Amino acid sequence: FMDMMLTGDQCVTRQDSTAQYKATVGSTDNLNSLEIKESVLNWQEPRLLTQLPPKFRNKFFFGSWVKKLIGEQELDAAKKVFDLMQERSIEPFPKHLNGLIGAWYRQGTEGYRVLAEELAWKMIKIRLERVRERENMPKVQAPLRVETSRNLPDSKPISFLPAATIETFSILIQQYRQRQKPDLMTNLFDVLREAKLQPNTFFMNQLLLTDLRGKKRSWL
Repeated sequence: FMDMMLTGDQCVTRQDSTAQYKATVGSTDNLNSLEIKESVLNWQEPRLLTQLPPKFRNKFFFGSWVKKLIGEQELDAAKKVFDLMQERSIEPFPKHLNGLIGAWYRQGTEGYRVLAEELAWKMIKIRLERVRERENMPKVQAPLRVETSRNLPDSKPISFLPAATIETFSILIQQYRQRQKPDLMTNLFDVLREAKLQPNTFFMNQLLLTDLRGKKRSWL
């Protein structure tokens, strides 16, 4: 994908995978020979081949990569790209994760459903944590002074997942409605309030569809 994105770029001869391979193993030929040198066989640094040009070390490049994979139904590969973003401390856009969650659900298998719900609720948890942090932030006045705290253990693992958006909730409530899980729908609606997010039209329509069929006219 990196090579494809470098097509037509002036730096392609220095930054594509072939150029990186030559630079890493010290090769000067055109890679047309079937002979493998001993220096290549004994090479111990494969991670050097995964280096990206500086302009690709961001969520925009990875997001384009993921969108392409989802469009081609390569969902396992798309998940690997997100795992790679975690390794490289790059937080994805929530819309790209929402796209993967929706694609997993559309596959209709139990394994993908579990993956989708786990990821969606992880994003919701992050949203709730950020809301609580904002509400509990002490009211301080400037000027502030930064001081270094030493020998304090880390109490929270670093996560590079984005917070859930209303789209995340909309995907979940549609699934719960289609699977006829009213208790899960009620819980999700309560969590939406706690997350301080406004429901959109799609979310409300899912609630209305449920109660139209249940003939709960007063609630409607």
